[in-house]
Amino acid sequence: MKIKSKFKNTLLAGVAGLTLTACGGGGGGGASGVVNDFVQNDLTNLSGSANLVTSYSNLLSDFQSVISSGDISAIQGVITGPDQQDIDQAKTLLTQLETAKNLWDQTEQLIEAQTDSEKYKIYNSNSFKEAHAAMIYLQNYVKPVIQKVANGKTITLADYNLVDKASRANEIIEQEKNSTSNDYANTKKIKSVNTVNNDTDVSTDTTGTSTVSYTDWVAVNAGGGSETRNKITTTPNIRTTVTTRCTFQRTTFLNNSTSDGPQTCSVLNTTTTDLDPTVVTEAETREGENPVTATVDLEPTVTTATEVSADYTETTYTDASETTTETDEGSATTNTANRDVTVTTNNGDNTSTVVVTRYVDTTVTTPITTKVYRTRHYTDTVKRDTRTVTTTVPRQQLTYKDGTTEIVNGSATVTNSDWTTTQISESQRSENILVSETTANQVVTTSDSGTQLSSQLVSNTYTDNDINIGTKTANLSTTVSDHQTTEYNNSTGLNTINAADAYAKGWTGEGAVLGVIDTYQDKDHADFNGKYQWYKDYVRNSDTVPLYGSQHSHGTHVAGIVAAEKNGTGTHGVAYNADLVGANVDYHGNGMINKGLAQQALHDMAKLKSPNSAGGEEMNIIAVNMSFNAPSLFYDGNGSTVTQLTDGTYNATEITSRILNNGYGDSEYWKVATDNDIILVNSAGNYGFDHAGDPGIWAVEEDANGNLILGGKMVIVGNWTGTGVAGNKAGHVCLNINTVNNTCNDTHRLSDFYILAPGDNINSTIPTGMGNNGNDTSTMSGTSMAAPHVTGAFGVLHQMWPYMNGENLVKLVMNTADKNLTGYNVNIHGQGLLDLDEATKPQGAVGLATSGRVDHPTVSLNNTYYSTGTALPSNLSNLKIMVLDDYDRNYYMDLGSSFVVQDKRKFSDVKMLVQNNNTFLPHNQMYGSFAQGGNYDLAKNYNFGFYTGENGSGDYSLNVGKDFYLNKKFKLKTSLGHMSEQDTWLGNSSDGVLAVGDNNDTTSANIGVSYQLGNNVLSLDYSKGFTDVNTTDNSLIKSFSDIETESYRLAYEIHKDTHTTFGWSFSLPSHVTSGSMDLEVAESVNLDGTINYTNINSDLTQTKKEKNLGFFYSKSGQDELDASFNFTAEYRMDKSGVANNDGVEVAMNYVKKFAGNCKFLWMKNPKCFDKDGNMKSNLFGKTVDNNAKHGLVYDLETDKFVPIKK
Repeated sequence: MKIKSKFKNTLLAGVAGLTLTACGGGGGGGASGVVNDFVQNDLTNLSGSANLVTSYSNLLSDFQSVISSGDISAIQGVITGPDQQDIDQAKTLLTQLETAKNLWDQTEQLIEAQTDSEKYKIYNSNSFKEAHAAMIYLQNYVKPVIQKVANGKTITLADYNLVDKASRANEIIEQEKNSTSNDYANTKKIKSVNTVNNDTDVSTDTTGTSTVSYTDWVAVNAGGGSETRNKITTTPNIRTTVTTRCTFQRTTFLNNSTSDGPQTCSVLNTTTTDLDPTVVTEAETREGENPVTATVDLEPTVTTATEVSADYTETTYTDASETTTETDEGSATTNTANRDVTVTTNNGDNTSTVVVTRYVDTTVTTPITTKVYRTRHYTDTVKRDTRTVTTTVPRQQLTYKDGTTEIVNGSATVTNSDWTTTQISESQRSENILVSETTANQVVTTSDSGTQLSSQLVSNTYTDNDINIGTKTANLSTTVSDHQTTEYNNSTGLNTINAADAYAKGWTGEGAVLGVIDTYQDKDHADFNGKYQWYKDYVRNSDTVPLYGSQHSHGTHVAGIVAAEKNGTGTHGVAYNADLVGANVDYHGNGMINKGLAQQALHDMAKLKSPNSAGGEEMNIIAVNMSFNAPSLFYDGNGSTVTQLTDGTYNATEITSRILNNGYGDSEYWKVATDNDIILVNSAGNYGFDHAGDPGIWAVEEDANGNLILGGKMVIVGNWTGTGVAGNKAGHVCLNINTVNNTCNDTHRLSDFYILAPGDNINSTIPTGMGNNGNDTSTMSGTSMAAPHVTGAFGVLHQMWPYMNGENLVKLVMNTADKNLTGYNVNIHGQGLLDLDEATKPQGAVGLATSGRVDHPTVSLNNTYYSTGTALPSNLSNLKIMVLDDYDRNYYMDLGSSFVVQDKRKFSDVKMLVQNNNTFLPHNQMYGSFAQGGNYDLAKNYNFGFYTGENGSGDYSLNVGKDFYLNKKFKLKTSLGHMSEQDTWLGNSSDGVLAVGDNNDTTSANIGVSYQLGNNVLSLDYSKGFTDVNTTDNSLIKSFSDIETESYRLAYEIHKDTHTTFGWSFSLPSHVTSGSMDLEVAESVNLDGTINYTNINSDLTQTKKEKNLGFFYSKSGQDELDASFNFTAEYRMDKSGVANNDGVEVAMNYVKKFAGNCKFLWMKNPKCFDKDGNMKSNLFGKTVDNNAKHGLVYDLETDKFVPIKK
């Protein structure tokens, strides 16, 4: 650029500079820049400023128009003599400078119309002083130079140097700000100046000359002839008072603070006052003319008197142990309320009948006041006290020189005797004392019989479509690759954020409205077919867009990334089914963003979201994209103002001084959106800073209570190129600096709200007709292209979770971002790369809602299981329930997979026969985790059994029975049993959201008969049980009812001889014959966050019963060291009640004892063998009963073979 053009542009180029903000970055400087900062940040907040702000904007546009219209020529054309074009342009600039001066005068008049406190804040602000200094620079430095050119005069090099460099302009402005403007602002802050007089008195006391006088001498009484007189010294006292007046000027400022000037003091007058004199009297004595010659002690004078007190009363009391009670009923109040009860009955055919009944509850509330009294008995005793008072006066007789005598009394002494109490009278009285008083309400509620409101037959089939609160986009493929079309791949950024994975799950942004505040947007583009629900151009004139604005493609490109339609051509957006609202804030049509108008557009969009009752349109606006950024807070005329603190955060002096001077930052200009639950998505900027830019930096500003002013709803988006971060990174710009140790006191960090998205060579829409060969798409790069990917993602996630607030949506996107990046650093990459696949999955702990709301605590599904030894109820095998993740999002899980059937049997019926265990105990045999204990025979055919649990959990089982012998061959068996289980019931174990309570008790009764047929026994046994199961909090299982069990066994035992038994048994092991279990299952979520539940009544009756057919053989040894052998074989049909779960179980054991102390391998103990080498008989003390060898018969009562002779 040549010097003449540079000169022209330097004059007032900065006037437009700071009103214009670059897309994704930009900025300017100069005198008008600081004026504009003052207008944008301070003047716009004043009532009545709208016209002024508009006038400023128009003026700045005119400046730019004049500056840009000049031709380019050499500097000599200005220094040696301006031409007519230079003179004309200079005159135009002079007119505009005069207009600027008039606007500034109007600005000052507007400021003077504000309240005192508002005026003080403005005059005390740094931005006002800078703006005032800039106006001085324009009027006193720039204007004279332009005036010379307008007059056709040649300017000097010194004149030129005043306006040649921005650094020189900033230097002059800074000087004027610190001198003239600072003095001017201090003067404007003054409310009044008053003269204050302050009079003070200072007094000094002095004494005069003392005078002495004497009284006459007089004889001293009993003084032995001595005489006395008084010496009186009188000293006058004088007080001198000096009155001084100090005068000073008191200045009162607009904020009602004051400042006092220096004082000037002078003496007004001096006064003298006589005070009371000081008089000192001293006694003088001397020997008289008639002294005492002798002294004789006489008997003292003693007198006595009786002192009597006034009568007084002493009161004592005792309280009765009994109390009396009085009750008083207050006025009763009656209220009625409707109560709707929904009862769902499972019809057993995948349908349920839902009946809604309305009951009218009448509540009568009566206050009852209860007073408790106790009788107190008083005794009043009237008493009187007396004592003796003795006065003793010593006496002396004095004899004087002349022979006269005198009796002199000394000082009297008084002594008192002890008080003596005399009772005068006694009386009794009683009164009731209030011990306590309480008032309680007696509440009686009665209900009518109810009125049925509705009855509806509903399907029990669980599907995502009719249960999920988010409605999926219809007719979408569930295959990810089906969504990776040519149109998808043309969009270049979608694959990086895994958008196709979200589409395959049914989420495309349908129902969401997303905003774009940017430059011109071609809302009639084919890819925006009917998408724009609202659009407004915030531009200077009606011809701004056609002439200038529509040439800029930035806004259309950004909108296409957010939500361009999927129509088979070109590209499509992230949320391609979402709608749009848009604002064009390119005021001059030069591709630059006006920040003040962007804030106005946000106000308008917040209004659109507000309810109809508030004048809004209830648009479902979820997020607004703001792909613009300004670096001006990080630069001055000399370069960067950013320094790094000790803890690695950054200090931008312009930001901290703004907060210090104004008491707040810029977040208040953006909070109108976040207060209406609109998420703001801001591009990080393309300036290569290690930190984010403006306005994203205000995401972490807090109010006085430490709360985020923007509520955690401002998101900063950086540009991920595929290998690294381009543009501004995630470092933290500190808003609250600890100046002692040079660290940052901010609670939050910008990296908490910084996320990466693809922004390099992104293909998207551009205004119709701008592309080559009819192609209305183009590629652009920068954080401006990264931000709309995140904005679109919010639309996709909102469709999935329409009740989730903005703060949680931001947390979801941040917490699911991909941090698996090379060299990941939170201060560079923030929270990582946007990942829509992960964001549409359950996150964190998955829990079950039991409180009725999604925002209340949940119960974890960890360790949830249900293990049963009986058949699984059919309506539970495919049970599907709604669960919530960490973001209160509802998903559906198959809980039926948590139900498993396990073989819980402890002993088989045939094994009990082998062990000769004739007491039939089917419950702890079938269900118990019982490992310790046993059955014991008692006298008179009684038996007793006791078992404890194997895990020490408190399980136990006990039984008592008696056998009755109707004759020698017929036995009746009876027993009663009780089994208690902790956390299980009938051996069914469960936990998590299927847990049950403690002390689950089963009471059982057993009866059986045995009949002896020769040496054989035929037996039949039957058992009946009743089980009571307790439930626990936070469990789906709400109750059990009427659980009954039964079991049967038919057995035949063949006793071949004393040591050999075999036989068979057929049994139906213990099984549930009746009973039900009630579950309450979360089904769906309403838009207000409340949860709908459904009740499931599960019939526990086993339709399939296990059947056992068994055979056994048992052989015991005849002698101590003989071997014993047991064998069992059992065919189990429908094991554990599961159809076709059949199997054969075979078991055997072999036991052989040996005497290790007699023989081991080839070694023998001689003491154990006879002379022939045979082991001695009766070695272990066993006596052989010869009668037992032959002639034996089986005895039913003893369960043994006995001699026939018996």
